[in-house]
This record gives sequence, C-alpha cells and structure tokens, in this order.
Amino acid sequence: MAKSTNEIRGRCGNLIFYRGKKETLVRGTSLKFNFPDTPAQQAARKRLQAAMRFYQRLKQTPLLEAWRVAAAETTANRYTLFMKANIDVFNEQTLADPAALQMTLGALPRMNRLEAVRLDDGGALLTWENSLGEEHAGMDDRLCVAALFAGRLYTPQLLETDGARRRDRRARISLGGSEGREAHLYAFFAAQDGSAYSPSCYAHLREEGSL
Repeated sequence: MAKSTNEIRGRCGNLIFYRGKKETLVRGTSLKFNFPDTPAQQAARKRLQAAMRFYQRLKQTPLLEAWRVAAAETTANRYTLFMKANIDVFNEQTLADPAALQMTLGALPRMNRLEAVRLDDGGALLTWENSLGEEHAGMDDRLCVAALFAGRLYTPQLLETDGARRRDRRARISLGGSEGREAHLYAFFAAQDGSAYSPSCYAHLREEGSL
C-alpha cells in the first residue's frame, strides 16, 4: 500500500485510490477478471460460431455482393448486417430455422406470395405476385434464386432461372443436380446493373414422394 497527497478516489488500471483518515491511500489489485460462464452464455457463443460458419460459406458465393450493397447504405459492414438479421435462426449446432433465414437484404421491393411446386422433369416452378405497376422500371429486375438442400444446409448455391424477370410472375428453375431432395429456396430480385437487391423470400420444397 502507498500514500498520496492528491485528493483522488477510484480505480486506474490495477491501482485503487481511496481516502483514509488524513490522506489518500493507494493499493494494487489483480488485473485478472473472472467473466461469468453460465450455460446461457455458452449457448450464445456456440450459436454465434454456428452463424459464423454459415457466413464463411456464403462468402464463397456471389450472394456476398448483395450483403456488400445492403451494408453500403448503413453504418454496418456486411458481416455485422448479416449477423444482425440472422443470428436468431441458428442454434448451438446449426441452422435451426431455414424459413426465417434472410439470404439477402436490400432496398428493392420484395416479391409477394411466393410459391414453389415440383415439375415432372425434376425442376421447379416458382410463381409470385408484384406490387409494382407494369410500366415501373423495376419490372425488369432479374430473378435470382438461392437454395439450401437437405443434408447441405451450409452449402448455399445459386440456381439457374432461365433469365426470368420480375414482370414474368413465374419462372422454371433447375435444382442443380439435387432433384427430388428437400429444398429451401430463397428468391430475390437484382437490378439489371447489380446496384441493388431485394430481401429474399422463402419457399419450401418437400422431398419428392413425402407427404
């Protein structure tokens, strides 16, 4: 313990200043902190790790560009924006709620009432409704579809859409060699020049033959 003539109180680093009877006293303390490690905190860290693993896979696809564009209009970067939108859809191990996942965010209007049905040739038919007028420039936005297939929830992939546009209200898509498997589909629109994207809209295809 040491003494000081200064009238100060409080902590600075590992030094604590406090008032004695006639002078200010100084004592040292450990800089080590014991952070609580409750089950809830452990679960939160594991959930963050699960979300980070998905984001690392998403970074390997063109989908990352949509997050870069969306983040450019905010104070966040693409990683923090993705985490803010999606952290709650993961649990301690994996993607727990595919239907709630936002595969993209953006300023373009999203599609309405997206539906998906399997076709006899192994592909799928998507249908949707629009909120824009027929003469709106946004009717020429490109349709994009990403998919997660059963057993590969950490492998997002973009599917072929045959050049469909927002105005078409329907599009045949290829399932990229995963015909018949359960599929989580995320449809969104992209501006012709790639300068803007819409939030993704979800549709589910059950495994072929299942009820």
